[in-house]
Amino acid sequence: MQLLNKQASELFKHYSVHACTDVTGFGLLGHSYEMAYASGVSMKLNYEEIPVIKGTIDLAQQGAIPGGSKANLEWLKSHVSFNNQLKRD
Repeated sequence: MQLLNKQASELFKHYSVHACTDVTGFGLLGHSYEMAYASGVSMKLNYEEIPVIKGTIDLAQQGAIPGGSKANLEWLKSHVSFNNQLKRD
């Protein structure tokens, strides 16, 4: 873990960081929900502004979705809502 987070921790020394998480494990939604809930706020994510690794959307559309992602969505479904007006290519 020290090696994995070394570069990020060095970069953060130059900024006033109040919260940070990686998106492994609980994923972007899970970690966003946990931080928002703990802070007593809500959070809105703009799908079109979230960077996505090339090819992942195609894989997801083909059904290549990790079981953990499905479990996280099940856990979060009562805490999130989705606007289905997606325009991403």
